[in-house]
Amino acid sequence: VGVYLRALDHNPRYQAALADYRAILELKPQATGRLLPRLGLQAEYKVVRQAVEGDFFGFTDIDRSETFDRLAFSVALSQTVFRRDAFLGLERAEVEIGRARLLLTDARHQLMIGAAEAYFGLLAAIDNARFATAQQEAVVRQLDQTIGRFESGIVSEADLKAVQAQVDITAADEIAARNQIEIARTRLELITGTLYDHIARLPDEARLPMLDPEALEPWLERAQQHNIALLAQMVGARIAELDIDIARSQHLPTLDIIGSHVYFDADGGISGARKDEDSRIGLVVNMPIFSGGITESRVRQARARGDREMLMIENERAQARFDTRSAYLDAQTAKARVDALRQAVASARAAEDSAQVSFDVGSRTAADYLSTVRERYRAERDLSLARYNYLLSMLKLRKAAGVLTVADIDLVNLRLQR
Repeated sequence: VGVYLRALDHNPRYQAALADYRAILELKPQATGRLLPRLGLQAEYKVVRQAVEGDFFGFTDIDRSETFDRLAFSVALSQTVFRRDAFLGLERAEVEIGRARLLLTDARHQLMIGAAEAYFGLLAAIDNARFATAQQEAVVRQLDQTIGRFESGIVSEADLKAVQAQVDITAADEIAARNQIEIARTRLELITGTLYDHIARLPDEARLPMLDPEALEPWLERAQQHNIALLAQMVGARIAELDIDIARSQHLPTLDIIGSHVYFDADGGISGARKDEDSRIGLVVNMPIFSGGITESRVRQARARGDREMLMIENERAQARFDTRSAYLDAQTAKARVDALRQAVASARAAEDSAQVSFDVGSRTAADYLSTVRERYRAERDLSLARYNYLLSMLKLRKAAGVLTVADIDLVNLRLQR
């Protein structure tokens, strides 16, 4: 849980998705602004020099120049009464925000899965290194025994060299396992922005949570109702419908209330000083007649995009079923592997003990014994990885069904301990 919460605040990809969501939220006030009054003020002050020579408004033989001040300002107010595209634009903005909210939820789900994958990837690397170290220690102990027996003439030189080869191989395996820990730790740092030296582990005796429900069909039904990508695509289809209506609305007239007040003051000039004021208010109707075919083209374009969005709904519905079924089968397979590998580990340990006894009495070689040691540690590594894969598959199943929450992370978290 701590890793996930840290990722929420520091993961660049999720923070980018959050910034996109905040940007989409601004669509509503922008759409609302098209329906609210618009008020503008314009003012100007000028020093004017006028010169007239010749005839001027019936006066002949005028030769005169004058410099004076001119002040003017105007206030204009407009209010939309009917603009169908503006009203549809407000509805579209609200629907777009709904889709953005779904996409942000999907980004949060992806972060949950990514954090869990990196977390269990690090645990798996730590377990692998632990098993590699234990295996090397077991092989080294066997080498010491084999050297003593070789010096006593009990085992052959070939047997001794076979054990020495196993020591070299396990040493190389341990180095590789240690390097994998650093790679896995760096991957976790990439998601969270924090380098973790220690993380809570999953105890060997921890009981894994069961799938609830255990059958596939309820999960498929949930996916059809709650899968985030499917819901977002459905919202996208609704947006496409609104785009068609918005394009069609360009054929309709618009109606606005227009008001203005103009003040003009000139303290001189050839025609004399004057002051003017003009106040007006009224309705303006604008009726489009022909726009060169642009509106019709935009309607066809919006319809084509709407057809695409509707087709993509079926694609997302099929993808949701596929992802849910795959995650469910992966979880079932991982759970079955956990059960089988628990028995395999027990059997491998019994085989190792039996091989040790046989080696002690001289009926089996050291290479035979080390083969059982290798099989035991391989079974333990596979069991460790299968447990992590089951937990990850369970989280991915809930994501595919659209029901993944922080409570699911808490459910896994309860089984971890430092």
